[in-house]
Amino acid sequence: KETIKTFNIGYSINKNQQLLPYFQNQKYNSDALLQCGLFVDTKQGYIDRFKGRIIFPIHNPTGKVIAFSGRIFKDSKIAKYVNSPETPIYHKSNTLYGLHESKHHIRTLKSVIVVEGYFDYLQLFQSGINNVVAISGTAFTDKHAQLLRRYTNNIFLAYDGDKAGVAAAIKAGYILLKHGHDAKIINMPKDIDPDDWIHKEGPKPFKEALENFILYIENKKIDFEFSDCSLGNIFIAGF
Repeated sequence: KETIKTFNIGYSINKNQQLLPYFQNQKYNSDALLQCGLFVDTKQGYIDRFKGRIIFPIHNPTGKVIAFSGRIFKDSKIAKYVNSPETPIYHKSNTLYGLHESKHHIRTLKSVIVVEGYFDYLQLFQSGINNVVAISGTAFTDKHAQLLRRYTNNIFLAYDGDKAGVAAAIKAGYILLKHGHDAKIINMPKDIDPDDWIHKEGPKPFKEALENFILYIENKKIDFEFSDCSLGNIFIAGF
């Protein structure tokens, strides 16, 4: 409950026009309604983009809400996540979820853990691992690396323990090195993400993995479990 309150997690009722009438009553014009990213223009008119979804507000570093991500609440054939589109105030390539709450912890501990998902972030944060941020519906970018330089250059990558997660961590590590960061990779169990790992086993194994990190540049130490991952060859050749 405390996590839900702290991060303003909510729910959008499963109706096409639950939110729309409120904004129409505020006298916003149709262009502004479409540009804000909360609505989708259809043949039947504007409908709520996030209907029937758990809502994760996305904040800028000062704590102002600039976008939303919505996760489907019940099993369905529709997309698991829907995110705000790019808007004049939201650019996912330089936005990190949770930074507004974690920035003070990052500066105090002089390090940051980067994860891939909202639930990964929230599970770590409520487990007392507070120097964490999550990428926001996109791959790690140069702008993310530049943003983190304001707080620390000591970066831990805690990506999912599957083939895609390994490949994404390799790419992110290269970007971090390019921008002068000290990049480290946390060795995750196979096919497990940080949320599931902590949920099943508590935070202790994750904290132990933090202490036994793999330096990105020391490529010989990395035991690629996914030998067919072509990015692994690129990574090793790069050094």
